[in-house]
Amino acid sequence: MERLSFPPGLYVAATPLGHLGDITDRVRAALEVCDLIFAEDTRHTLSLLRGLGLQRSAGSVRPLHQHNERDVIDQLLDALSRHRAVMLVSDAGTPAISDPGSLAVDAAWRAGYTVTPLPGPSAGITALSICGFARWPMSFWGFSPAKPSGRRTWLGLVKRHAGLAVIFETPHRAKKSLADCQDIFGSDTPMMFGRELTKQYETVLRGSIREVREFLPREEVQEAQCVWSCRMRMMGETMRCAVGKLHILNTRRRARGMSAMVLLQLQARLRWTRAFSVRHASLKCLVSR
Repeated sequence: MERLSFPPGLYVAATPLGHLGDITDRVRAALEVCDLIFAEDTRHTLSLLRGLGLQRSAGSVRPLHQHNERDVIDQLLDALSRHRAVMLVSDAGTPAISDPGSLAVDAAWRAGYTVTPLPGPSAGITALSICGFARWPMSFWGFSPAKPSGRRTWLGLVKRHAGLAVIFETPHRAKKSLADCQDIFGSDTPMMFGRELTKQYETVLRGSIREVREFLPREEVQEAQCVWSCRMRMMGETMRCAVGKLHILNTRRRARGMSAMVLLQLQARLRWTRAFSVRHASLKCLVSR
């Protein structure tokens, strides 16, 4: 791909969740030729470049994460003012949604620079694509509050909205959040739980919240992604259905670094589906009420 394919501007690029083969040709080319890369974790991005057989100077890959984003926006805008092609990436998936980058993207727009998406893997969309739940309306809620009281209040707010809700959670709070969801959405709410998306140890569980919670203590849970279809309101009525036996596909133990995803749906018939998981330490949840 020629250099002219990437004129000056900001390129928001999606990188693989875990499987290197999921990278697109455009993103690979941009990683090679863009003048600067702003990365959530420079070590991870340099490792990705090595895996792709690309070589860049360390100075051309700069950090942009949740703790410094406001401070480095001026650097990014300065590069754009000098007619540079600047790339924004996260550790995995699409940046500027749950990962850092939205402030930088907003600043580029406000300053009048071109902002171009380089689409590809997205953890939330990946989870949605295999959950099989009723999709619309759909809302994205990001990460839940850290404090238990705040989280339960927040989940109560989620419950009041119809449709499918996407919620992210950190791994060390995953089990506690599942317990809160069981209390708030009900034990029989269908759920799909997966981990290690697109990686060797990818696993998906599909059952009720109670069944998944009973299974989880057998496995180490670190990075997680969840989709909950808790209760679906249709024309003012709350629909419920019984859930069946927990089904498991491709479950394998690993000593550490496991990631997980949970999807819940209102349907009587349950089954196992292969899931994808992210490398990040994040529990992603989709809740359909």
